[in-house]
Amino acid sequence: MQGDTVLGRSPECHVTIEDPLVSRMHARIVIQGSQATIQDLGSRNGVRVNGEPIDTVTGLRDRDRIRIGMQEFVFLAVSPKDPRIASKSTGFLQHCERCDYPYPEGSPVCPNCGYEATREPEESTLSGVVGDNKANWASQLLLELMDRALAVGRWEEAEQVLKRARAAVDERLAIGEMDPSQLSQLLGSASKIAQTLQAEHWVTWIMESCARIRRAPSADVVARLRTVPLRHHDVVIRAIDAIVEEQVPAARDEALGIAALLQWRKELSVQE
Repeated sequence: MQGDTVLGRSPECHVTIEDPLVSRMHARIVIQGSQATIQDLGSRNGVRVNGEPIDTVTGLRDRDRIRIGMQEFVFLAVSPKDPRIASKSTGFLQHCERCDYPYPEGSPVCPNCGYEATREPEESTLSGVVGDNKANWASQLLLELMDRALAVGRWEEAEQVLKRARAAVDERLAIGEMDPSQLSQLLGSASKIAQTLQAEHWVTWIMESCARIRRAPSADVVARLRTVPLRHHDVVIRAIDAIVEEQVPAARDEALGIAALLQWRKELSVQE
């Protein structure tokens, strides 16, 4: 569409995005003739094109990926003669082979990720991860957004991201598909939120998540959790017992984490 398109959280925008990490007036896309550009309108969390932050008016090309808050869009440059839009919808939905997004059957191009059903999928390089699958990429995006909010002291905003991540993390832990490095990063960020907001529910969630996979959190995470006053000591004690039961630490960090848990358990037992 020729002209300006403003994206943001405000209902006054041309495209309204319900996302706490999106500013009221976040970005502007301008199309003039065959040229398209995007501009960050001074948003708090910035705009990324193909994984890179922009700070000036930036040109857009076909299949460029635009990230705003927790949302990702694919810019498609099409014309009335473009074969990608020549097919008419049959009224049925198909799911993209790459991202599982539903879109009208008969259209060869996924409107979410730009994948063409007639060719082999390309390896994604977004966020610097080649060949990353959808679940891992989504988790990494949430971690980046959470860490960015934490870096500027937006604790409530970071907690909102953590709430969004919680269901997906629980599901992936249940089926054993949570990447260990992502889990460690997530627990570190979640423990900072728990400590700063003095939120017992995040303490219990972290401990129960670790108990589910029988893995000790780091000593740093335990140190943060120990500063949060608890009303339900028994929940944490049960989680600690499940983690340390018959576990033989294979690395120094694991040994330090277990030692920290055992010391915390002694303190909690005295407080009961």
